[in-house]
Amino acid sequence: MGAFNSTGDVLVVRAEPLGHYLRLWRERYVAEHPPPEVDTQAYGGGSLIHFGAVNWLAQETKINKTTVGKICNGRVAQVSLSKADKLLTVIGMSYLLFNEIPVVPNVNWSIHAWALTMASRLSPVDNPVENLALPVENPVYS
Repeated sequence: MGAFNSTGDVLVVRAEPLGHYLRLWRERYVAEHPPPEVDTQAYGGGSLIHFGAVNWLAQETKINKTTVGKICNGRVAQVSLSKADKLLTVIGMSYLLFNEIPVVPNVNWSIHAWALTMASRLSPVDNPVENLALPVENPVYS
């Protein structure tokens, strides 16, 4: 498996299970969209470009095709939650997130930075730290 990518997202998914489902989808895509059999000599001997699964995913998700290829081929260890969500949504498998494809904290973040970021994303009702009453001077004893 490849190196960790430099995602700055606080939540990520492991690339292995994501890549597994993307490869299954890619097999189905290739079966449904086979490259055309064309006599390239009729076109001056040039090669015919087939719009493959990775190119299609890159176009639909606006994620660089090199990145999509690395994810599909297992050459990264983790993928940002936002990219994983885009990829799975486009192929109609977003239901896999948080189930077959677990979402985990980014290992590139320190525990302290991760906790602060996650606490800041909670609403005031959900965040007990921000709801603590600050000591107020008692007007009777002032």
